Amino acid sequence: MQVIVNRTEFLKKLRIVEKAISENKIKPILSCVYMETRGEMLFLCGTNLETTITTTVSCKQVIEEGKVAFQYPLIDEYMKELKEEEIQIRIDGDSLMVEGGDAVSEFSTFSSEDYPKAFENFMQQEKEVLLRMNSIELASIFDKLKFSAGNTDNPAIHCVRIEGRDGEIHFVTTDTYRLTYLHKEFLLPEDFQMSLPLEAVEACSKIFRGLEADVKLYFDKKFAHFEIEDIHIMSSLIELNFPAYQAILSNGNYDKTMGISTENLLSILRRVIIFVRNNEESKYGATFHLSDGLLKIKGNSDIAKINEEMIVDYQGAPLKVSLNTKYLFDFVQNLEKDTELSVEMLSSKTSVKVHEKGKEDYIYILMPLALKD
Repeated sequence: MQVIVNRTEFLKKLRIVEKAISENKIKPILSCVYMETRGEMLFLCGTNLETTITTTVSCKQVIEEGKVAFQYPLIDEYMKELKEEEIQIRIDGDSLMVEGGDAVSEFSTFSSEDYPKAFENFMQQEKEVLLRMNSIELASIFDKLKFSAGNTDNPAIHCVRIEGRDGEIHFVTTDTYRLTYLHKEFLLPEDFQMSLPLEAVEACSKIFRGLEADVKLYFDKKFAHFEIEDIHIMSSLIELNFPAYQAILSNGNYDKTMGISTENLLSILRRVIIFVRNNEESKYGATFHLSDGLLKIKGNSDIAKINEEMIVDYQGAPLKVSLNTKYLFDFVQNLEKDTELSVEMLSSKTSVKVHEKGKEDYIYILMPLALKD
């Protein structure tokens, strides 16, 4: 292989496929980027076997065709320091040579034949587009949901659940202590449902956020395919059953409501979190006292205490409830600061429902903590 490419463009595309790669000491080939010439283009691929990302780079000149696998971190760091915009990449024996001006560097390579050909699944017959959405909008949706997804200990909820039905698309995440739900009207060719792994969501979010283009989503039961410009992201789907969540959302038994400015609540939570984040008994836990249009929040660490008061629009009997302030902050920070929040409650032992006042297209359900004497 011997090609001449634009350094900035190559780095941009390299950093896209990097998002599917994680260090793998057991199978070092999975820590590599796969690269091959295809006509006047360079094809790049990164994979962790669960998520695969491919893209292409236009070459200024293809002198000799070829393919190679290489570990990218040093190459990325080195190319960033080069001043020349036109660089030459070539294979010399078992080494990958990068030349820019008078600078020449040499990097070890891996056999391209050992690289998993997950990208060959892309060559299948094109399926009907299930979803077409602006990349910035989809990235924003993922960012509003991913914080409450479960961890890797519970694969069934280590994901964003996406369901298309009845002219709407529904997004859900939960870690069993909290649940985030977002939905919007959308014209869909057919109903579908999938559990997209959190790692794929993170990769998609980072890529989509840096572009302004339409994303096309294909779905073939075991894999989700996202296409945007010349980038193709394929992710295996979680086949375990996602928890039934509709009953939680439809619970209408709340008889207490607090109305509060989003900006004011964020401000008060930031201050309280300083004190309660190191609380050994209940990390991030604080007590919320509500009565007669007044909110009092009390929290403490081993060495300090905080008491906050704020006038709010509270309707209902007096209530004392303990909440995880970080969990509450995680959701509220995703809302516009000039909005009004509605916080609905029933008792100190039942779930709390949070959403923008007058809107229920983005809802947060939070379980309370045990009250301390």
